[in-house]
Amino acid sequence: MKLHTLARPGAPRRTGTVIVVVAVCLIGILAFVALALDGGMLLDKRRQAQCASDAAALAAANDMYANWRANKGSDPNGTARAAALAAAAANGYADGANGCTVTVNIPPQSGPFKGQTCHTEVIISHTQPRYFSRIWGTDVVPYGARSVSRGRRGGINNAIICLDPTGKGALNAGGNGTITVTGAPIQVNSSDPSAMICPGPAR
Repeated sequence: MKLHTLARPGAPRRTGTVIVVVAVCLIGILAFVALALDGGMLLDKRRQAQCASDAAALAAANDMYANWRANKGSDPNGTARAAALAAAAANGYADGANGCTVTVNIPPQSGPFKGQTCHTEVIISHTQPRYFSRIWGTDVVPYGARSVSRGRRGGINNAIICLDPTGKGALNAGGNGTITVTGAPIQVNSSDPSAMICPGPAR
């Protein structure tokens, strides 16, 4: 029994051509794999940095809120800045460690809240080394994140606030008492028709 090939008589043999084609295509395949792997790790690091900067900015805002009466939205003693740096370090981004830079600006030095008191700007800058993408170069890839927070106590415009949601006489000014309110309203939250009772001669 004879086996007949479909090759044209006299055609040159092409042994090993597939290997060459695969080797050439493998370069492009490895490039896409490197982009997917290193790019994925870079996005993950970017997300971690954003979470750390958010936490740091909130820590500064919490300090500003706690010291509002004394500082009025400023940071004269550096406690808000220290709180921000501590929060960033607790999340793996310590200023000056392993090439990481954490910048805390009070007030912010950029963006729509530039120069405004009560606001804190936190900027984290770091670098990610190349792994699979070293075929394109050995330089590290920079990444970072920025967050802005506000720590402020708002003014209360109500002189008297009664929080009883349903009670009758939630505000009862009976007897001979006198209530004097200047420049602020009285708020009674009760839905009862007689939520506020002011029988005479009280006023």
